Amino acid sequence: MFLTLPFRPLFQARTYRDLLFVAAAIPIAAVVLAVVLTGWIAVAVLAITPLVVPVLVGYRGAIGLLARADAGLSRSLVEVTAEPPISSGGQWFWGRAKAVLVDESFWRQQTYLVLRMGVGFALAVAQLSLIALGAWWITYPAWYRWAEMNLGSWHFDTFGRSLLFVLPGLVALVAAGWCTRLFAGVSAWQVRSLLTGRPAVRSSAVPGKPCIRASKPRMDARTSATQRRAHRRVLAFHAGAVLALVLSQVVVWHSAGAGYFWPEWVMLPLGLILAIHAWVEFVDEAFGKASAAARGLAIHAGIVAALGVFLTLLWAVTSQGYYWPGWVLFGLAIPLGIHAVIVLAGRRRHPEASTARAPA
Repeated sequence: MFLTLPFRPLFQARTYRDLLFVAAAIPIAAVVLAVVLTGWIAVAVLAITPLVVPVLVGYRGAIGLLARADAGLSRSLVEVTAEPPISSGGQWFWGRAKAVLVDESFWRQQTYLVLRMGVGFALAVAQLSLIALGAWWITYPAWYRWAEMNLGSWHFDTFGRSLLFVLPGLVALVAAGWCTRLFAGVSAWQVRSLLTGRPAVRSSAVPGKPCIRASKPRMDARTSATQRRAHRRVLAFHAGAVLALVLSQVVVWHSAGAGYFWPEWVMLPLGLILAIHAWVEFVDEAFGKASAAARGLAIHAGIVAALGVFLTLLWAVTSQGYYWPGWVLFGLAIPLGIHAVIVLAGRRRHPEASTARAPA
């Protein structure tokens, strides 16, 4: 038992769920960078005009959307429950902008997303690099004939010498397994600390029993319908803010001589954010009675599809040469496939949990 303890993370499904959540920081970092830069630049440019209000409210909705999407992944993969708000509320026109600026959850969500973009991205790259290095060393005896591995005067050009890489590779994979647990724990702590106002509960992983999640307060049908209408209003306001910003940029472009159509660089990231927002709201409304794992998978798939369309449009308005987005989509499809396998495996293990319905 003591000898097998170091290898335990490599044979537990929880490790691979944690790895998927850590690795998801790479595509999330790109989206967060685009949203934060676009949002605050737009707010700064339009600060002296009334358009700053819809832009600020739309940016707050985009931040809340990203926070809720990542919270859905955390609920599905690392089993930490959080429900970050999307809207800051407020009354009348200028009151909505003031409500955003004084909303503590808005700043906490931005802090979380910036940490996910910076620290999370660095941890994901380090983790995947360590796994790749370990796999490379372990498999080196299979392809040493076509490689030139030298360490000073040592030439690892024989099968016997190539076996010297197997043990360091195994150590690297074991270290990667434990680092995955550690990095996922750091990410879960960030979710608990920044995306919810009350402590979130990590499910108890008891072998042979369904995971026990944090209990939610009962909501009657009237409360649920009210929340759905509020979410639809936020989505409509987000779409209106995007339309207003795009039209203002088109007017500026036309007034400046109508040369190269540079407003497309404003339309693409804003359209991506709006598409993700609409998809998350659709999943919450259409699959409200599905399990949290199924909703998280649906959100994950929708984000990948939206990124695919965004990258394809980006390719179309630039060179239209070699279709480089295919490599990005291939990389995004791998964690999506792993996510789907994990969800399907959990459904087969606990079919009664997948068929559970929310209390009336």
